[in-house]
Formats: sequence, C-alpha cells, structure tokens
Amino acid sequence: MARRSLTAALLVAVAACGDAEPEGPVGGAPLAPRDVEVTAARVLAPSSPERTALYADVANPGSMPDTLISISSPAAEESSLHEMAIEGGMMRMSPIEYLVIPVGSTVSLAPGGLHGMLEGLTSALAVGDSVEVTLLFAKAGSQTVWATVQDPANARD
Repeated sequence: MARRSLTAALLVAVAACGDAEPEGPVGGAPLAPRDVEVTAARVLAPSSPERTALYADVANPGSMPDTLISISSPAAEESSLHEMAIEGGMMRMSPIEYLVIPVGSTVSLAPGGLHGMLEGLTSALAVGDSVEVTLLFAKAGSQTVWATVQDPANARD
C-alpha cells in the first residue's frame, strides 16, 4: 500500500510539471526528453487471464544516470518491477522499488532476470496484439510504448 501511495505521489508530482522541460541537478542543464530510450517492448501471451510479464530494452545514451520508478498499463489493474534471483538453490521472483539505468548502458528487462509484471489484466491478450505501457523515469519523465504480445515459446527472442 505504501509503495502504491509513493507511486501515486510521484505521478502527481510529474503531472504537476506539465510540459516543462525536465531539469537536471541544481544549476545543471535541462535533460533531453529522450535521454532514455525504450525499445523491443513485448509481453507474453498469458497462460492465465490474471498476469503477464513485460520485457524491453532500456538504453541511456544521456549524460546522467536515470531511474525507472514505475510501470503502468491500461491493460492491467496493477503493474510492478521484479527481479529473478537464485536463493537457496531456487529461482525466486521478488519485487523491486526502482531500477537504475547507468549512463551509456542498456538494461534489459528479460526472462530470468529483471522484468515488469502486469497483473489483473483487463482484457484477453492474444499473440500479435499490442499493449500500451508507460514507464516513468525520475529524470526523463514518462515514456509510453506499445508492447507486442508474443508467444511464450519465443520469450527469449
């Protein structure tokens, strides 16, 4: 509940900025609106009507690190970031609060690692459909992309 309140507060703060250019650190130059690039966005055709995974590549060619704060989609009641890790010899999925995107790097949201979860799907998703997903970054603001629904057999592509 606290995380949902924090995400809502951040979204209100971002919305209050309107069309203003995102600012860098105090005294710094404004950031380019696309210092972070989201590509190859895809979700899996769900095996249950309840949830699916979101994968994408997030590149930061900018001059400052940025942080992915949250994801959202009208296709899901709830969305969150997760990581997979081996604990006690078992692969486990755990939620994460944010994801830092270092300068000059690409962070992949991919099977078996970092990924997004869309839960409480609002409609059926079929292979070939597109799903709107918004990623909120601390500096670059929000970026909306269309994620293609893929067959789970092709998840590692």
